[in-house]
Amino acid sequence: MATIGTTVDNSSGGAISSVRNGASIPDTRVEIRNRTPRRDEISSFDISLLSRESIRKRELHEFSVHYSVSTSSWTTRIVSHSTDDNNMRKYLSFSFAKEDVARKFGKAYSPPKAMTGSLRCGCCSAKPGTKARLFNCKNCGVQMCDACSCRWGVRMIPKTYLSSQSNTVLLTVRVCKSCDWLSNAFCMALLQGQYNNAVLIYATGNVNLRSTFASIHKEAMFPIHCAVMGGNLDLVKWLVEANDCPLSMKRSPQSETLQSVQTSKSRTLMDLAMTGRPKIDILQYLVGKNISVLDTKVAFLASKTLETLMSPGNQSFGLLNFSNNAVATVDDACIICCENHMNCVFAPCGHQVCCSDCGNRLSECPICKQTCSVLRIFKS
Repeated sequence: MATIGTTVDNSSGGAISSVRNGASIPDTRVEIRNRTPRRDEISSFDISLLSRESIRKRELHEFSVHYSVSTSSWTTRIVSHSTDDNNMRKYLSFSFAKEDVARKFGKAYSPPKAMTGSLRCGCCSAKPGTKARLFNCKNCGVQMCDACSCRWGVRMIPKTYLSSQSNTVLLTVRVCKSCDWLSNAFCMALLQGQYNNAVLIYATGNVNLRSTFASIHKEAMFPIHCAVMGGNLDLVKWLVEANDCPLSMKRSPQSETLQSVQTSKSRTLMDLAMTGRPKIDILQYLVGKNISVLDTKVAFLASKTLETLMSPGNQSFGLLNFSNNAVATVDDACIICCENHMNCVFAPCGHQVCCSDCGNRLSECPICKQTCSVLRIFKS
């Protein structure tokens, strides 16, 4: 079995990249050792290699959620950085329309409590020498020695985990190798569509769902991106519906349609769903969540996505979900943005399938693939 090791990508601020090294390790699934895996074992990401005794589940600082009558919204109040002195603590407040969203935000962004007072490493139980010191993992708070730590890019943890007291600009943070292993194993489970493994690893409590992973081929991705690439619709639904991982961040200024979250190379969820073999069930799910088929980095993918959804046997049109403020009906709605009326025709083929805003972005008819121009039509 090929293993995946970790290297530091200097071009991405010290983020850790996953690369193939072609090595192999023996199958040790039968024997679960009660210790932290060796460095060569960590690279395999077999969940049976990491014992539960070597994982310290992070203990989060308390956060509060209350309803504000003045703003008619739910407010989440969390600690901005970890400190034992209550008088020096600073707090941040965030407003949300729904209580459950506010509580899930607090759980995702409340920083972990830092472990203090221990004279031994929380990972290997070794006592550091006189000139050595123990560090706190920024992801789970455990005290660790230098040998049991590694570096992450700052975008791999929520911003609220970073101390606001430092005046220096951080590019990397120190984390324990257990958290590093869990992050890589969770990423691989998503990319391989392994639902049970992903849920099991997330249950350890030390996995971040709203922060990017270490660079994958020098491209930073959120968990939702990896799940879409893995092609497992159940995993995508678990992230979105059970854990409130956002699919979109903003609306397009031209069409007001939702734009999905992007990777560091500006690839969208639609781009990833069309990478390799088209993932039709995930495409249908994204369209049902009001993500436009035009939400692609590469222009030709819009027509390719539309062609995939319109292929014989697909029930995509029955799954389209129209918002309450849509101005078009199901019969005359633009099949691309699903909001405006069909008010243009492609010439010379004569197909009428979309609105003028979407049509002006296409160089060919999405139905017959002919090179066409777009003519605006007006109904009496």
